[in-house]
Amino acid sequence: MVDKNSNSLGLRAVRGYYMSIRPGALGPVLNINAATTAFLPPILVSDLLTTSLSQNTVERMLRGKRVRLIYRRQEFQETKDAGFSMNDELPRTKVFQQFGLPASEQKFFIVLANDKGAKVDVSPTDNGTTVIQYFNSERISDSPCYITLTAVEMKARIPGSLSPAQLLCVNVGKRVQSSRSKDAGKLAFMRQQTLDGAQWIPACLLEILPFQPMTGQMNPKHTAEMMRHALHLPAENAALIDQEGLRILGLKDQIEDQKDTTSRKYLVSSNGARAFDR
Repeated sequence: MVDKNSNSLGLRAVRGYYMSIRPGALGPVLNINAATTAFLPPILVSDLLTTSLSQNTVERMLRGKRVRLIYRRQEFQETKDAGFSMNDELPRTKVFQQFGLPASEQKFFIVLANDKGAKVDVSPTDNGTTVIQYFNSERISDSPCYITLTAVEMKARIPGSLSPAQLLCVNVGKRVQSSRSKDAGKLAFMRQQTLDGAQWIPACLLEILPFQPMTGQMNPKHTAEMMRHALHLPAENAALIDQEGLRILGLKDQIEDQKDTTSRKYLVSSNGARAFDR
């Protein structure tokens, strides 16, 4: 969807069809009509941030939605022994929680655990590692089993080559106190974020998984564009159902394959949707 100035609104309006069986004068009638829903586009989170939408709007749209790591992570012996890979699709799928600071500012810390494995504190001697330092460290980039997008890695090594939107961090762990707090950027604040379970990934390394409908209230621009895409005159609606909907629902071929044309009875409902009596 785009606004009147051709600026992307970050959503896709997708037309589909539904059907229901209703009683009719000649027997059961299959009623078919169109429905339009807004879906999130399967693009990088950083690309969505470059649309005309504000960061707060994008955060509300993506909260609780599934995103995917587009890079390969280092394999550990314990995961190999357990019979699975950190780079299988399921471990690479995360849930968007919130935005953080830019990757050059957002830090995480070494977590200390007790004998039972529960997180109890962060190392007092650890001054933190920024997300960009972590992804650019020689220990990672030189590992033979750690492969990232080369273009992203090379750009990230050059200051200013990636936009702030691309290097904005995304929390895919547990939801923590917002980075828009007045204490954001302070070591104590980021230590607590780490202890609370935050996991930070640059927005340019996360892609939105497809087939996720937009939930929650849309802003006025989205609503206006949805209405423009969804509203049709009765004749136009009937034509879409006849030319597109019947085939999508698997009914077009069945109707055309019937040799006895006299047994095909078409009924048009008051909303312009075409139905047929079998």
